[in-house]
Amino acid sequence: MKANTHCAFGQVFDSRQVDAGVPAYFPGCYNARLTRFINIVGAANFMSFLCKLSELADNGSKGIQYGDDSLFVVARNGQYYAYRNSCPHLGVELNWLEDQFMDRDDALIQCATHGALFIIESGECIAGPCLGASLQAVEVCIKGNELHLAG
Repeated sequence: MKANTHCAFGQVFDSRQVDAGVPAYFPGCYNARLTRFINIVGAANFMSFLCKLSELADNGSKGIQYGDDSLFVVARNGQYYAYRNSCPHLGVELNWLEDQFMDRDDALIQCATHGALFIIESGECIAGPCLGASLQAVEVCIKGNELHLAG
């Protein structure tokens, strides 16, 4: 028996995903199984999901919209570094193509607007108009095979 719940904005949610433990969030959706799942795993964990680790290749990057915040994550040698997607120089988003935050050699984060270069591990600008400034880091953690906001 298929148990669908219709949610805000015309979305249809198959509540069997909740029973299988697949995280999903649909605004405006109320479902007893979904509510039970949130109560079991905790609302903070449920709402902090950013992406699956399989979506990030090593030395790759991914843009993530999290509520009103535009973020991006870079994977480097099994570590994940997350930042707000905002150049410290003018506040513009760093990428001009989807998920493209790296320089040509995948060695540094690069602002597509001004060419500013940032160290992946620290977010510090080492070249460009915002030299010495840093990207705003976002603390993340790994939960199973997923990347979540920490805290």
